Amino acid sequence: MNVLVLDIEEQSLNKIETIDTILPNIDFKILNNFEKIEDVYNSYKPDIILIDFKHEICANAFAKIMKINPSQRTITYSDYIGFSESLGCEVCQSKNHRKRILKPIDINTLIHAIENFDTIPCRFFKFLDHIEDHLGDIILRFPSCSYDETSKQIKLPENDNHSRIQCTIEIDKLLNRFQISHKMFDINTIVLL
Repeated sequence: MNVLVLDIEEQSLNKIETIDTILPNIDFKILNNFEKIEDVYNSYKPDIILIDFKHEICANAFAKIMKINPSQRTITYSDYIGFSESLGCEVCQSKNHRKRILKPIDINTLIHAIENFDTIPCRFFKFLDHIEDHLGDIILRFPSCSYDETSKQIKLPENDNHSRIQCTIEIDKLLNRFQISHKMFDINTIVLL
């Protein structure tokens, strides 16, 4: 299986290179130059494309690929939580043939998504309708925080005041964006209401 990678973030690329060394049946092509993307795409003939749309250079390269093959199977990964397709999940899955995973990339999740692309539903189908069910995954974006699903509490960093303030602001913005009621229980805990 051929997988074309459109990303420029070193942390993500390092994880993909790790997968490349342990899975001989999957060949990853990581580009560092997107100028001749059409030629690379046509000669490599990827089964799947991995992309982080956050980077304009990657999104532009992907747009060129979509002109060649609008039904290209694609796995998007991002730390952005929101619709990646303005027309919603149904269009993204059926018309665009896309699946999505959240960053930070979990190697096992990515391998499973690649190997089972045609048989598994996108984990984020109808995700935004039930975002509370995915808070554990979302809080992984904040490595120094944790989420207790039973008590509906988000634990903030205790020892680092700067990290605690930064996480509090980001998590508060995220919860407000999706209209999830919450309050500060104490200096280290956000409770969902």
